[in-house]
Amino acid sequence: MDGIYDVSAQGNELPMELNKVADESVTFPMEISNDVHINSVLWTVVQSKTILAILKPDESPKMPNKYYKERLSVPPGSYSLQIHDLKQEDSGSYGVKIYTDASPIQKYFQLQVFPRLQEPDIEVLTKYPFVDGTCNLKLSCIVKDGGNLVRYSWKDCGGHSKSSAQSVLDLTLTARDNGLTCTCEVHNPVSQNSKTVTPWHLCKSTSAVNAGINSFAVCQGIFRSIISLFIMWFIFLNI
Repeated sequence: MDGIYDVSAQGNELPMELNKVADESVTFPMEISNDVHINSVLWTVVQSKTILAILKPDESPKMPNKYYKERLSVPPGSYSLQIHDLKQEDSGSYGVKIYTDASPIQKYFQLQVFPRLQEPDIEVLTKYPFVDGTCNLKLSCIVKDGGNLVRYSWKDCGGHSKSSAQSVLDLTLTARDNGLTCTCEVHNPVSQNSKTVTPWHLCKSTSAVNAGINSFAVCQGIFRSIISLFIMWFIFLNI
């Protein structure tokens, strides 16, 4: 590697924040006045001081790090840097140091890589169907591998709509709500997705299940009573 490069993070300039989707690409732009004579450009990962690329005028880029090398590129005619096939662990601080005839110029970038959100699942946490003509449901909206910065919102639920970091929705429904739909939307800084359900149908299916369970329980109780009476009658005859 030619020359000696200082990879320490110095300077007070605020970093440019970049939010990107996993498996896509990011471009760290390197913009500098045309009247500045550039001798070389050094791209690094700030925390680990890993050198990503060394760029010089009229020379091919040098990319010494094997982990990044296959995912790095430099747009033609520029000193910007691109990382492809982003991973969530690529999140962090990146820096560029531009060596000129005068003092070096430094710029920083704060990259945050988020997953692309999948369609969420809506689950019934608790259900009390048809008590006094009403159905009480507690619904939970869950998105797989969403990370910690997912925000949930319930919409089109009549007066039950809400938006929060919590995914749970409480509903009290009557037969007039048989056409009501509820949509759970999930958001992170780079993507969103949603799923819609009809809560009244969940109440009806729950009622059918409970009715089957209750019928089975009643039959069990009757059968046990008959057996008990038979045993008592048998004991009485043999006294």
